Amino acid sequence: MATVPGVRRVRLSPREITAFGSRGVSMVSLARVPEPVPGFAVHLATFAAGAVVGRHETRLWQLFAVISGEGWAAGADDVRVPLAAGDAVLWQPGELHESGSGTGMVALVVESPVSPVPDEG
Repeated sequence: MATVPGVRRVRLSPREITAFGSRGVSMVSLARVPEPVPGFAVHLATFAAGAVVGRHETRLWQLFAVISGEGWAAGADDVRVPLAAGDAVLWQPGELHESGSGTGMVALVVESPVSPVPDEG
């Protein structure tokens, strides 16, 4: 019979996001895979009430999936689109975008040099 190891608890340390005039957002890196997809990363972003990740261009494809709470995302047209748990948006490399929340939100952010969504890109 195989031995099953015990649960290995790890500490995921959040870092505050301040670039692009951002405020009230902390991010935890959940995965970084240097190969076979350089640049691939998964983050958990926690938005406090009133938080904003300031307008900036994506370097890679970016999937932004809301896990809990409510917020918004805006593209180059500066139109804020409401988001809630279960909603997701996808930005292509080079797209201007911004996101935020009036009441608090948690989102999973997947960055990849190829589209992280099947049949996109």
